[in-house]
Amino acid sequence: MVKRAETTRVDVLAEARRRFAAAHVMKTSVKPTSEVMKTVIASVEKAQQPVDEQDVEREREEAERVATELATVNAALEDVRRELAGERERAHQAAQQRDQEVRAMQAERDQVAARRDEQVQALRAELATVRQQLASAGDSGAMVAAVRAELDQVAAQRATAQREAEERGREAAQLRAELDALREELDEALRSARPTGGRAAELAAELVAGVELDVT
Repeated sequence: MVKRAETTRVDVLAEARRRFAAAHVMKTSVKPTSEVMKTVIASVEKAQQPVDEQDVEREREEAERVATELATVNAALEDVRRELAGERERAHQAAQQRDQEVRAMQAERDQVAARRDEQVQALRAELATVRQQLASAGDSGAMVAAVRAELDQVAAQRATAQREAEERGREAAQLRAELDALREELDEALRSARPTGGRAAELAAELVAGVELDVT
């Protein structure tokens, strides 16, 4: 082998060594006292033993019981999966409904804010109209009729304004300031106006008091 090793390839030498080692192992492991043969002998003896019908029946029953339990577990697992799918669907529907309710509440809030702004603008326009009428009060009869018309209009709008009074809280300070200025103008008009103009000033003061009560 040494002489051939000088002219033989490495892979051929490796295969020769493997075969020699296999033959050596086979030679040393054929004895009945070796660990390899002990295992083989035990398996052969077990295979040659007579089959116990009772053991086979017990193994078959055990296998059937395990299969039944497995089927029960699979059915329970399927029920749990269906319940989870139902819960997921209900949660999804609840989330969609909650989103719709939130959008509806937002739209309603926007509408209320828009109505409040419109009413505030209307009150400002009324105050501007009253100021213009007081500044250009030439004809006392026309002034009295105009003030009475304004009072009727304010009385008609008072019910609506009272319902929306809480939403106009931020405008109350500015309205009070404007009413104070208007009251000073009325006081000045009462001191310097003609008798017929005095009646118009009283009606205007009643209008101012009504608007102030409405704001309060």
